[in-house]
Amino acid sequence: MKIDWDARLPLNIQERWGKFYEDLERLKYLSIPRKAIPERTDIIDVHGFCDASEEAYAACIYIRSQSSDGKWHSRLLCAKPRVAPLKENTIPRLELNGALLLTELTQRVADSWQINIHQFKLWMDSTIVLGWLNSQSSRLKIYVANRVAQIMDITEVSQWNHIGTLWWNGPTWLESDEKDWILNPITHDDELPEVRKVKLLLLVIKPLNSILEHYFEWNCMLRGVAWLKVYSKYMRKKINGPQSLTISDSDEARKSILRMVQAECFSKEISSLERGQEVPRNSKLRSLNPFLRDGLILVGGKLENSDIADGQKHPIVWPASHKITRLIFEAYHLELLHGGPQLMLSEVRRLYWPLLGRVTTRSVVWHCVKCTKARPRFNHPIMAPLPRDRVQFLISSDRVSSIFKLMSASSLL
Repeated sequence: MKIDWDARLPLNIQERWGKFYEDLERLKYLSIPRKAIPERTDIIDVHGFCDASEEAYAACIYIRSQSSDGKWHSRLLCAKPRVAPLKENTIPRLELNGALLLTELTQRVADSWQINIHQFKLWMDSTIVLGWLNSQSSRLKIYVANRVAQIMDITEVSQWNHIGTLWWNGPTWLESDEKDWILNPITHDDELPEVRKVKLLLLVIKPLNSILEHYFEWNCMLRGVAWLKVYSKYMRKKINGPQSLTISDSDEARKSILRMVQAECFSKEISSLERGQEVPRNSKLRSLNPFLRDGLILVGGKLENSDIADGQKHPIVWPASHKITRLIFEAYHLELLHGGPQLMLSEVRRLYWPLLGRVTTRSVVWHCVKCTKARPRFNHPIMAPLPRDRVQFLISSDRVSSIFKLMSASSLL
């Protein structure tokens, strides 16, 4: 209202206050049964209700019991109101706060009566809040999602139902058999407010990582992929029955792995070469004069007419920092009985051309435990200071007198 404390209230406020004051006199005629359970019985249901308006929200709990004659009774056990916050809120948000208030009240009743809270039946007249409770909290905005999470930490979705309004003794059907209750449907997600917009994300799974990430040794990887290709041929009826691996199977598996590696690391270069164009200028393969053969990028050069093996003329290109590159170098290192970086690089280049090959070979040798143990580095101990007699020139008095006599005798001569 923004008026001073001693200022007169507007007439409409005075009239409202006067009516409220008159209504207070009627409270002495209000009678609320203090006995929530009219008759001792073991058949008891606990029902909680909540509601909200622009000015307040509240929650109440009823006890539903069955007497010896089979009649159901409903009595108010407790209630708790709250004034709506001054900050303007929507009705669905206030209804959500009412549901949270009911959840807290239910927790207190369950603790004091020693009843399992999941046996409570909870009711509200907001289909929007019921829709929020039945949706994923990750799809809701922060304000709603936090309160829905608090409610769901204590209660379950199956406990919440829809109801029209409240009475002193609850709705009339609460004193009838449960099979006669009429439950209203819950709002679908598409009609709910306070829902975040769904953003679609396209996730591409690389087959290389899904197949080869479980291998940590090159030869094991070769055998595994080779057996997969043999099994694939068997399933397509290209071969009859299982068989042992052959050299051609291993070579086919090796090329398949290298194709996947190159497709992952050199996709732009492969696309350019397939169109008959040169690789991009900023490509690391530009200086190698690469070309495609059998789906693999090979190194070009001036050795086309030489008598060396074809694999040495046009080795297969490898990426610099890749798991497969590391595994192949480690396999060569073991085959060469832990040879040095220069020997390992020369053997690898008979078939392959790894980018930054010297760096990788040195890294493999440096991280090899056996090579480190075979060439240990000893720390030389620090020498103690030399004795004073060895570093200082000292002359005794007897030696000085003898030297003086010799000099005197030489002068007389």
